[in-house]
Order: sequence, then structure tokens, then C-alpha cells
Amino acid sequence: MTPEEQRARSRAYYQAHREEILAQKKEYDRANRAKRTEYKKEYRKRHSPNAICEILTEHKQALADDPERLSTDFILRLVQGENGKTGLLQKLPGFDVEKVTLK
Repeated sequence: MTPEEQRARSRAYYQAHREEILAQKKEYDRANRAKRTEYKKEYRKRHSPNAICEILTEHKQALADDPERLSTDFILRLVQGENGKTGLLQKLPGFDVEKVTLK
């Protein structure tokens, strides 16, 4: 079967079953809308700049006595990159970090 024949067959099937397909899609979208909305809220909450700052602060406090921990400077270099040219700030649109001083 040629690609043109396959497209014609798919198009004919869709036209014959269009109402059923659209009804199933509508039902699926309605059933999953609440899940998607909740997931988006949780994702934004976990990945906000404030959450990143909190993670850095907790990391420094929790692992202050651990000699094998990743240094806070290392994590900041991951976020900011080398010489400001690489890192999450450049790779993720909208990712922004305010200057934070860890005590």
C-alpha cells in the first residue's frame, strides 16, 4: 500500500467514525483536566526559583559536616554556568535566580 493509499484509508476511517472519535477525545480531556492542572501547579511549585534557593539553603545546613557533600559553589556553578555562558539560567527559558547569600 502506498503512502497516499494509507492516508486516504485513514481519512476515510476518520470521516466514518468522526463523531465517536471526537466524543472519546472530549471525555478523555474532561476526565484528565483536573489531573493535569494539579500536576502543573505542583511542578511550578517544585521548580520555582524560590524552591531552588530553599534547596540550596537546606543542602548547606543538612550536609555542613559531611566531607563528601557537593559544595554550594558547585551547585551554583550548575545553575549559573561557567563565566555566565552555560548552566540552567541560559538553558531554561524563564529560569531566574536571585542572588542568595548562604550563612
